[in-house]
Parts: sequence; structure tokens; C-alpha cells
Amino acid sequence: MIHLQTPASAQQLPVIRAVASTVGMSVDLDLDVISDIQLAIDEACTQLLRRCINGAVLHSTFEALGNGLRVTVAAAPVRSSVVRDKSFGWDILDTVTDSIELNVLDSAVLALWSSSDQPVGSISFTKLAPKK
Repeated sequence: MIHLQTPASAQQLPVIRAVASTVGMSVDLDLDVISDIQLAIDEACTQLLRRCINGAVLHSTFEALGNGLRVTVAAAPVRSSVVRDKSFGWDILDTVTDSIELNVLDSAVLALWSSSDQPVGSISFTKLAPKK
């Protein structure tokens, strides 16, 4: 598992996409799957960045699966209203991934991510290679 911590800024998206691509290539995912992962990262990060408080941090984790990749992007701190799962952006995420979940973590988990008492928003998704 790889963990990447960056400032919560759209300027960091190419770095996050590059790490995901590298991990995806290391488990022999094809370019179509990697493109879907990059699109999902863009959308997940954008959803969280819109709700970040100044000075927030993005935490990205990449877990190589035997046949895919599990990505979690979390932002801390965020305003309490994170992402609506009925938005157009959520539809994009749902279309290009195999599974997706949205979480707003409470104070019990906050100490792991942030010294702030603000919530942590998290979007996780899995993208698997098509069966051959």
C-alpha cells in the first residue's frame, strides 16, 4: 500500500494520477483501466477539494489488488457537507469504477488524519481489470 499526502490543491492532481498510474502498471492493468482510474481520481479529488477548508490536506492511498486497484482519497478538514451521491460527478465515479463509497469520518477517527475538530471527507473506489 502506498500513502501520499499533498496540500489540498488542484495543482496536485497530476501527481496523484501519476502515482495511481504507476501502481496500476505494476499490477499489469491495461491502459483503459488506468484511464478510468485517473478519471475517477480527478472526480473524487475535485469533489473533496470543493469542500476543503483553507490549509486542508489530501491523503491518498493506493492498494494494488491482484486484478485491480483500490484508491482512497481523504481530505482534512472539510466542511461537514461533503459529496452528494446523486450528483453528476458521482454518476461519473459510479460509471468508471467497480465499487465506490463515501464517508465523512467522525471525531473518533479524526486524530489519525487531522489535528482539527472539523470532519474528514473520504471517497474510496475499486477498479478491477476486465475478465479475460
